[in-house]
Amino acid sequence: MKKFKPGPLVPRARAASYNMRPWRTICILLFLLMNVQQTFAQFKVIGYLPTWAGNLSDVQYTKLTHINYAFLIPNSDGSYQAPSDPTRLTNLVTQAHANGVKVII
Repeated sequence: MKKFKPGPLVPRARAASYNMRPWRTICILLFLLMNVQQTFAQFKVIGYLPTWAGNLSDVQYTKLTHINYAFLIPNSDGSYQAPSDPTRLTNLVTQAHANGVKVII
């Protein structure tokens, strides 16, 4: 990299800015890389698993960020009926959380 010396043709402030350009470029690139990484982290891949079908061992947890488990049936007072197979739901949540996957009902 060529350094400029202050003199009659290159003012002192301009000479300093030429010497700082690599650091400025590196800082800008790091900033952009961090923002790009955050953008990709915002994507969600959601799988769907009904209560009546599917095998928990067939779920590819590594490819998902969330699993929608269907369904809970609401009661007239706003509460929910217990799932038809609570053990299945418990096992799904345990396996999903072990793989960093969230479960939504």
